[in-house]
Amino acid sequence: MTLIQELITIRKSDTKRFDTEVWDFMDLVDSQQHGGSRLHQMTPNDLVKRLAQIELNIQYLDDGVSDYQDRDHNGGWGSPWWWYRARHWTLLEFQRRHMVPEQSRELAPAPTLLPLFRGAYAGGTELLVRVSRRQWLLDALTLGKLRFSPAAAYQNSALNEARADDEMSKGYIRPGNALRITTTDGNSINPIGDVRFATERRVEFSGSLVDRPYWMMSFSSDLDPRIFDDLPSNDPIEDAALVIFDVAAFVHRAVPLLFRAAPGTTFETVRNIYFDPYNPPAERMSAVRHKLMRYAYQREVRLVLDPGSGPPIAAGGVLEVEIGTLEDVAGVYDRLGNKIAGSGPPSFLANV
Repeated sequence: MTLIQELITIRKSDTKRFDTEVWDFMDLVDSQQHGGSRLHQMTPNDLVKRLAQIELNIQYLDDGVSDYQDRDHNGGWGSPWWWYRARHWTLLEFQRRHMVPEQSRELAPAPTLLPLFRGAYAGGTELLVRVSRRQWLLDALTLGKLRFSPAAAYQNSALNEARADDEMSKGYIRPGNALRITTTDGNSINPIGDVRFATERRVEFSGSLVDRPYWMMSFSSDLDPRIFDDLPSNDPIEDAALVIFDVAAFVHRAVPLLFRAAPGTTFETVRNIYFDPYNPPAERMSAVRHKLMRYAYQREVRLVLDPGSGPPIAAGGVLEVEIGTLEDVAGVYDRLGNKIAGSGPPSFLANV
């Protein structure tokens, strides 16, 4: 039995929260209100990708053991039931099209970590985890070298699928059948197909829309060694993780030096909110805070520097700041769990 099959079997036993009859009824009502399924206009290839992304995230985010009673279906991506419901609704679209789902990528079960390495999503302590090349992380550990990139730089075809994204705009989709567009003369237009909307980091200046850039450095809230496969360096031997155990001390050291290097900016620690573009959240989305559901397994926490209406940071390029050693509050570990340098236990694994 694959991991995804095992997790589904476990969760199906909770019939109160894994209630396919309720989910079927919700899908029926929603389809009636919108004149068809929200996924009706997806291409077959995109539908296959959607299911694969959902099942990948389930394998990353659900351990099959935690009760998650404080996370209901409507609590968003942090609830496993939210993911199983999204999967069920996606499979309904497969059925309507008489398509047979393909077998998704299979992950191994997550290894058991020492309690110190259980992050906020797993119900543990507050951590910051950065996966990258060993030497870069050792520089971060010993020198406190932080690297903030312009958010727009992540829309780059040279980056792999897990890293590339449009961080200046967050789009979502509404079924055209549920919308009516009214022209300035009062006439109505019926949209053909899905209608795409976007929240963008742009402001009006002299009659034109211009980008409002910001700079970011990405971490994860949790350590999951399986993510080395999705965020690899060029050489597996170089794969490593920087684990910051005392986040408050790290931020306390970093902020004054960041403000000195980038005066006039604001600093914020942002926990990403992941959303389904076909079932977007009711609240207004933010290009800084929101991210497509397919990235949820990364459990991203980003450090954000925002110049607002001031001049660009580092003349629009990368900002590098050294805040001093982090060896007393962080450690660097290889992909097998062994500590390379810094603070923390000799291994992040519980069974060594």
